[in-house]
Amino acid sequence: MRDAIAGMGLQLSGRDHPFEKTMPTNRTPGAPVNITISIGAADNSGDVNSPEIVLEMADAALYQAKEDGKNCVRVEAASV
Repeated sequence: MRDAIAGMGLQLSGRDHPFEKTMPTNRTPGAPVNITISIGAADNSGDVNSPEIVLEMADAALYQAKEDGKNCVRVEAASV
């Protein structure tokens, strides 16, 4: 999975995600795999100077995406 993500020009943190450890390895080669993703992003076009606050905003957006039914993107915008 890390190679596929790196091939998209993205980078993972140094920690392994639980998904990497639980993905079944006994599936039939060539069989389709259903993967969903929830993304939380922070729009820091406001006046937020703290990286910690930006991370909190992105985290809140991620949990909102999961609450909204997963497989979606939510963006938390900084207050102007």
